[in-house]
Amino acid sequence: MTKIGVFENVLADLKDGFELINDYDFDNTLEFEYFTSSQEFGDLKRVQEFDILFIDIALSSNSDLDGIYLIKKIINLKGVKIPELIIITGQTKIQSLLKTHGLFDISVTQKPFIAAEVVKLINAKITKS
Repeated sequence: MTKIGVFENVLADLKDGFELINDYDFDNTLEFEYFTSSQEFGDLKRVQEFDILFIDIALSSNSDLDGIYLIKKIINLKGVKIPELIIITGQTKIQSLLKTHGLFDISVTQKPFIAAEVVKLINAKITKS
């Protein structure tokens, strides 16, 4: 089973989309865990429990870390297997934001997401890991 973590402050539509993809495209072989803030996740070393992390860039004001700094902290963890990372965002200028922060090799998908694109990303990440 592939374990996927999703950091998103507004889960309603997103969660339904992921569950439909899991049912229709992956025969319910994906296991999702959802987090509305960075601190809800707890110890960042837990990332090694996941195969893929979807991270929204603009986590809620209740989150200690926004998506960019969460990604930076994850990437800089020592002695931990880092899962495949995918940014999910509604921001249109995401590529320039990522460049500014030196984050070049992270996949991005827009919100609201297109199911076929997310399925393709998940399949590519599963194959890669």
